[in-house]
Amino acid sequence: MGVHEPDAEGSARATKWLTHLLYTLFFTPLIGLTALFLLSLAFAHFEGARGPLWSLYAALSPFFLIGWACALALASLKTTWRPHARRALLLSALFAALMWPPTWLLRAERPLAPPPQLRVSTWNVARLGELNPREVREQRVSERIQCVTRALQAVSPQVIALQEVSLKRLSQLQESLHVSCKHVDYHGRGGRWRGGLATCVTQDSPWAISRARDFSLGGEWRALFVELKAHNAEARFNVLNVHFAPHGVGPSDLKEAVHELSEGSSEALYALITQLIKTTQRQGEQVEELMRALNTLSDPTLILGDFNAPPHTALHKAFDEASDGGWVDAWREVGVSFGATRYVGGLLPLRIDFIYALRRAFDLGSVRVGAEACSDHQALHLRARLKGA
Repeated sequence: MGVHEPDAEGSARATKWLTHLLYTLFFTPLIGLTALFLLSLAFAHFEGARGPLWSLYAALSPFFLIGWACALALASLKTTWRPHARRALLLSALFAALMWPPTWLLRAERPLAPPPQLRVSTWNVARLGELNPREVREQRVSERIQCVTRALQAVSPQVIALQEVSLKRLSQLQESLHVSCKHVDYHGRGGRWRGGLATCVTQDSPWAISRARDFSLGGEWRALFVELKAHNAEARFNVLNVHFAPHGVGPSDLKEAVHELSEGSSEALYALITQLIKTTQRQGEQVEELMRALNTLSDPTLILGDFNAPPHTALHKAFDEASDGGWVDAWREVGVSFGATRYVGGLLPLRIDFIYALRRAFDLGSVRVGAEACSDHQALHLRARLKGA
């Protein structure tokens, strides 16, 4: 009889635990709402955002989960809600780990075959500070140029792609970095003070710019195409430097929407969401133009720059569904550091700067996100090799 008592006790404990779990999952409103919310996040994440509203939802879903976790943490302060809120918080944490696993912590730099190796950096340098008030402008620009120069020299890139840089400030950066560049302003209008795109090669780079041109992304926005050729070989590859349309929503807009919402008005929030949806639609049109341009290219190609769109949005789906099927998000493949390239309000991390590579054309070694505070964006540094080079 004594032999079976532990089994009976174990069975009773298991039955009690299972009963409590079923009650918690199916009869507690808080947990039920949590499950429904997490399932909706899963749908947006895995199904992919076809329309602009789903695209926006997929992009913001990590922040929804953060907000939900904060609400659960506050709920746990109330004695009667504490057990269920804590369970819901644990469930949310486990779900977040499954949805957005920190795989970059487990990665190491991939070994590449012997040289020639390719080192490419892309960085939105936020006009190098030239939009500051006039009385401090030149000092801030000088500081930013020195900061960018130090940061890039530390990683020794051979090719550098910059966004949000004017021709005037690019000329100063060229002297500091000893690079030669091609530049186009965003709207192709010319002028030394207009912000735009630049692609550069360093003096000791084994690559030289053989030709360059800009092309339309629909409307007034331009992209910069540069073909690079090896000095001592026939190897060549293309760099497409892009800056997709920004959403034009800042922290002040969010604060206003939250403030009006607290007073019972949703007009500001509705206007904000409408603006985000319109920009998402515009980005979709721009990436379609980009894909049409890519159909004319046959050489190995990198597409990089400021996409103004986090992963899982419709813009990125276009790369997944491209006819050749070979585009790979380099950071997702070989990222060896935290992927956030911009922090909204200095706190909320977003990955909106990307490097896409043709899988069949490149061996990818690593992608690192820079830690330098020279801009409101962080740089991306790619180490790769041309297959067959």
